[in-house]
Amino acid sequence: MKKIIICIILSTLFLVGCETQNEKDFRKEIENFPKTKNLKIIKEKLEYFKKNNPNSELIKKAEVLIENEFNNQFKEIKKSFENSDLSLGYKKITELERNFADFTNLKEEIKKLQPDKKYIELMNKEEIIYYQIDNFIKEFPEYDKEKIDRLKEKFLTLSEKEYEKLEKMEYSEEALFFFNFEREVKGFKAIYPDFDKEKINKLENKVKIFEKKHKEKIEKERKEEVNRRKNKQIKIKKALSKLSKNYDYNKDITWVNNGSYDNIKVYGGYNGKKYNGGIWYRMKFKYSGNSWIFFEKAFVIIDGVSYPFWFNLNEQETDIYDSCCEYYDIPFDPLDDVMIEYMIKSKNVSIEFVGQKRRTYKLTRRDRKKLKAILELMDAERNY
Repeated sequence: MKKIIICIILSTLFLVGCETQNEKDFRKEIENFPKTKNLKIIKEKLEYFKKNNPNSELIKKAEVLIENEFNNQFKEIKKSFENSDLSLGYKKITELERNFADFTNLKEEIKKLQPDKKYIELMNKEEIIYYQIDNFIKEFPEYDKEKIDRLKEKFLTLSEKEYEKLEKMEYSEEALFFFNFEREVKGFKAIYPDFDKEKINKLENKVKIFEKKHKEKIEKERKEEVNRRKNKQIKIKKALSKLSKNYDYNKDITWVNNGSYDNIKVYGGYNGKKYNGGIWYRMKFKYSGNSWIFFEKAFVIIDGVSYPFWFNLNEQETDIYDSCCEYYDIPFDPLDDVMIEYMIKSKNVSIEFVGQKRRTYKLTRRDRKKLKAILELMDAERNY
């Protein structure tokens, strides 16, 4: 019996010794907290003691420590907002929510930060709308009156700066600035409804002046466009008069060409009997000689510079009159305009046909003249 009692006493003493060591560890964590800032361990040990040693005086100390730490972090957030450091303030709010998520009144405490947060947000805005200040005052009627006055002062400063910017603006024909300016003035009136009426009238009169200038510009452009079209029609009519026109009844196409040619020509066509715009152009290469050469390539050589053309032999057309004739009829590439210009200006132009045999011919003065007539038509259509 005595042995049993002794065992019980020893077991009890052992347990008491363990709890005492836990208390020592807990006390040490509490004392070192200002250096370690290890809030997680303090909270874990507090929960342990509440369950296993609810009468420990360390529980109260830990609770006071946690509450003080909450207050300190809360003060730091307010200080960040007072210093207009929104990013730091938001960061500290996130830390506060993470560290004290178990606080029952956490949301209520964070709500107390809203006035400062909104105040700084408004002060940092490049544009403040009048109703934002009214809403702020209604939402936080007890807020610092001095700060409210600063908000109003900033609102007036912004309105004057915006007015000066609009007042200095000048009409820009290139950007058709009238439309943007009118929208800016309307926006200014909406944002600053209590602004100086005389100055507002000055801006609205400026809108009317801009509108008048804009209408004058539009009318000027309209007249210029009418004249441009007239000049274009005159140029085209003059160019067409130098060319022959043949109407194809079956296809309802009028072909415009420069008559017979020796080796190369450019011609065009448009729908219907009367020209209404939209000529498309084609280019013809022709070889004629005593024998067939079945050419698949042609080189236009201008002052030693060669411009190559490749063909599909299956698309070649042939005729026999006084000689063997071979033709290719291909769409005209607008990029070849420059080549045609060089051909007209140069007196040293030749065309080489390459197939089973080679044949080279010098471009005749007649062909150059005919090319010039069709080029004038192209120029009138595209550039006027």
